[in-house]
Amino acid sequence: MEILGIGPGEFILILVVLLVVVGPERLPDLARQAGRLLVRGRNWLQSSPDAAMVLRARQEIEQELASLRTSLLEVQSVRDEVIGAARQIEESVESLTTAARAPSCTRSSSIAPPSSRHA
Repeated sequence: MEILGIGPGEFILILVVLLVVVGPERLPDLARQAGRLLVRGRNWLQSSPDAAMVLRARQEIEQELASLRTSLLEVQSVRDEVIGAARQIEESVESLTTAARAPSCTRSSSIAPPSSRHA
C-alpha cells in the first residue's frame, strides 16, 4: 500500500531518520503537530469553496485527459492501419514494376497473338 507515493519501506526509513534527527524526546510532540496540521488541512479542503472549486476542476481535467487518451488510442489505431495499407500498396507496386521490367522475350511467349480469321 502506498500513501502519497511512499511505500512501507520508505516510510519506515523516514521514521528512523526523524528519530535520529529530532530525537526520541521531541518526536511525540512533532507527531502531534503533524497530525493537527493534517486535520486542519483536511477540514480546510472540506469547508473551503476554493478547495472545492479546485477539486472540481481537477476532476474535469482528469475526465478530459481520459477522453484525450481514448482519442489518441483511436488515432494511433487508424495510423497503424494506414501504415499497413501503405506497405501493401508499396509491395504491390514493387511487384508490378518488377513484372514490367522483366525481359520482353518472356512476355511475348506467354501472350499469343490473336488468330487472324476472316469471316
